[in-house]
Amino acid sequence: MEIVNIYTDADAWFAAAESVQSTDELLQFLTDTFNYAPISEDFEENTDISAYLIDLTDELIEQKRMAELLEFEQLVKEKQKRYYTSEGFLHISSMLLEYHLFFQEEEKAKATFAQFVKNPNEDIDLFLPALNTIALYGKNEWVSEICAKVYNPIKECDEYFGDPEVKMSYFYYFGSLQKVFETQNIESGEDLTDWANTLLEYDIEISSDICNTLAKVLSTPWENLKMQKNESHVDPWLHIAFIKYMHETKNMSFSTSNIIYDLFYDFWTSEKKSKKDSKKYSKKYSKKDGINYDIDFDSMDEYFGSLTGFFNQYRNKGVAYVWSIPYVYDFLFSLDLIDSKLHQTAIDTGRKGRTFILGGEVNSSWKDGFIKYWEKADSISEEEHTEAVQKIDASFEHKYTKDYSKKENIWEDFMSSYEPSSKNYKPKPVLKEIPVRTDAKIGRNDPCTCGSGKKYKKCCG
Repeated sequence: MEIVNIYTDADAWFAAAESVQSTDELLQFLTDTFNYAPISEDFEENTDISAYLIDLTDELIEQKRMAELLEFEQLVKEKQKRYYTSEGFLHISSMLLEYHLFFQEEEKAKATFAQFVKNPNEDIDLFLPALNTIALYGKNEWVSEICAKVYNPIKECDEYFGDPEVKMSYFYYFGSLQKVFETQNIESGEDLTDWANTLLEYDIEISSDICNTLAKVLSTPWENLKMQKNESHVDPWLHIAFIKYMHETKNMSFSTSNIIYDLFYDFWTSEKKSKKDSKKYSKKYSKKDGINYDIDFDSMDEYFGSLTGFFNQYRNKGVAYVWSIPYVYDFLFSLDLIDSKLHQTAIDTGRKGRTFILGGEVNSSWKDGFIKYWEKADSISEEEHTEAVQKIDASFEHKYTKDYSKKENIWEDFMSSYEPSSKNYKPKPVLKEIPVRTDAKIGRNDPCTCGSGKKYKKCCG
């Protein structure tokens, strides 16, 4: 009988991996594998070892076995220097980043994210959501530093269909603007000239009118800030006014507030929503500005679903959108852009959305833990805010009891764990949009089904 070494023979390794029956077995099997010898790129490709590593990481996180996961990460870092910085391990790094940020371990988070910064083009589809997470945690200066380092490498890469460097440039825009705001005396647009010139390195050119609008808003105390009906730059005014409002009243970073405003501007101006709600305009400025501020549960749920679809990497944007509804509508109400009826409708809608987020995925709310560090919205009671923070903290202690080989009914478990706080609340959300796989599993090295010609793992996977 021929004896094969499963740590060098890809087919034998794959057969052994498929026979694993528990999380403990998978942990031991991968520990032995990574301890044996440096993993070559061919072996990585032929075994799809990264998929098993992602499964293991997900299992250890759900079972809250973080000490074992961190010990395993250290093993890979020491024994597998090439693989530790590869695309395969970046999935693990993005999960560990969420853990370190949740516990405010910024230096450890920076060490984890350093792998992304070294080669941001290794997997841009992981890099951008991870950067978004850092921004939602309010790490404004860190975000600016990252963007300054990676902008040119990303810009010079010709593999992208879109322009990811544009996201980098606007992260830098607002991050650097906050630094100027906090360190300089801004009285007029001329005080922003040097800052505007630095933006040219990131292909952003802003006019003197925009500089004047920014200076006007930033130099005015929030309580004295009122919408000027003859304002010629309504959208830039409202945008920076919201950032100013959140920074001054809630101590929120410019980068975080910018993400929130962009989400709502997209929600308010979406073509589908505008057509659907064209008869519901009730705002003073909606027709003039092309903005429809209306919101109800159905429109919130639909937009949340578009942000958090099964294959969407930006789930945290969906959570940020729902969680920030009271902040945004408190802001609009304070400027008399909406009436008290719409304001109350928005608060009630946001409350239902929060109930779903906290009540549905009790095991993973901590992954969106940035929301616990946001100061309380004015329209939310202290009791409600405290209860939400406690639930987020408790979610980290909640352990998923299923083991590696017994997770076929995960969505049934998800549904049974959801207990709405009101009998009248009947969400139909995004759960109905979660696809159930009936075809054969696509290998990460197979051609992508979208027809791009790329490997599945480098395209839609």
